[in-house]
Amino acid sequence: HRANHWTDQFDRWGRDKGITAYPGLCQLHRAEMLSVRGELRLAEIEIRLTCDRLAQEAPWVEGEAWRVLGQILITKGDFAEAKKALARATELGWESQFDQALLRMVEGDSDGAATLLARMLAENTWTARSRRGRTLAQYCITASLSGRLAEAQGAMAELDQDPDLSSTPALQAYATQARGELAVAEGRRSEGIALLRRAQRAWNDVGVPIAVAHGRLRLAVLLSAEGDHEAATFELDAAHATFRRCGADGWVAICAHLRAKLE
Repeated sequence: HRANHWTDQFDRWGRDKGITAYPGLCQLHRAEMLSVRGELRLAEIEIRLTCDRLAQEAPWVEGEAWRVLGQILITKGDFAEAKKALARATELGWESQFDQALLRMVEGDSDGAATLLARMLAENTWTARSRRGRTLAQYCITASLSGRLAEAQGAMAELDQDPDLSSTPALQAYATQARGELAVAEGRRSEGIALLRRAQRAWNDVGVPIAVAHGRLRLAVLLSAEGDHEAATFELDAAHATFRRCGADGWVAICAHLRAKLE
């Protein structure tokens, strides 16, 4: 919410002063916020311009722009191009293991994603230290999905032991999502579904529509497995509408594929 407010205020200030472009790093963070708000097409345009600008003006931080581009492309569902962007970020010496883990997970390799996050936490990289709550939540999710229960339980235990690791509404939503996936993996499916619904509401309150859509997509899969195809279709159609509105074309196609299976 604070970042959104800052971005909107900077937009207004820039218009008042006749400034039509952001400095490179500000442009990078603006692209991130546009992505969070679900304005993916504009976010991609912004970050590609940033990559070009930073290559000329601040090449030491160009890798971060490519990492953010990879993140945005994952959110759009363009996995092949996301892989290229993250490879470029790595080539430029930037830390992108978290985003690589996300890419592995959405491509169906949750075990590989869990392995990568475990390595990242063990190496205690700067990203793991500075965003440990987010990293532990994602580790719990991927380990749960791949059946690595002891690891998932360990990650959740660390999250529960240190309130600072989930000190913001977004981190709390992430932790609730992880708790829900762990409950499902442990066989407490009804409790897990309830927790995932709670996480979905929390993401909605924070204002991250793509996270809400992914929550609905996950619920559709779980409800379908329970045999409640009507409820699954309801969640899936809502996810499809959000993905389409945000410009997440790859995820729109995934929803359409799952919808065909339910019919």
